[in-house]
Amino acid sequence: MRPGSSPLRRSTPPSTSICATCTVIGPGTITGNGSASAGVRGTIKATVANVTITGNGSGVVAHTFDQRGTVVVRDSIIIGNQFHGVDADRGAKVKDSIISGSGLNGINMLRCDGRSRVTVRDSTLSASGGDPVCGDAITCADIAMCNGPPRLLGDV
Repeated sequence: MRPGSSPLRRSTPPSTSICATCTVIGPGTITGNGSASAGVRGTIKATVANVTITGNGSGVVAHTFDQRGTVVVRDSIIIGNQFHGVDADRGAKVKDSIISGSGLNGINMLRCDGRSRVTVRDSTLSASGGDPVCGDAITCADIAMCNGPPRLLGDV
């Protein structure tokens, strides 16, 4: 285990994991933390692998006061979360995963100064933006970022 990481190796991990650099390695499911909580919340970096995250406020979140939080998702399923599937400041990498049915955005990037990056490889992003506020009050999408297109690689 790396210093500062918090791997959970249970079939059903307990409530939300919060740490500066958070790593959750499955198999396992994080579910039902409600609208006020994320499934996994890191500040600098949140990484999940082989995990299903569903029924939370947002799936995987990484935010810092100076907007440098990043998220890495591998071999995971992030479905049916109320707000965002992935919510980060400046970076998201998604590989061999499914992000679907998020109320607002599948992947949401906050930083708008040209320094944020999204890379999606061999993954499915679909059916986000089902919340009633989408379309009228705000624009929702499977990938929402304000500076340039995401990198889509392989089968996406």
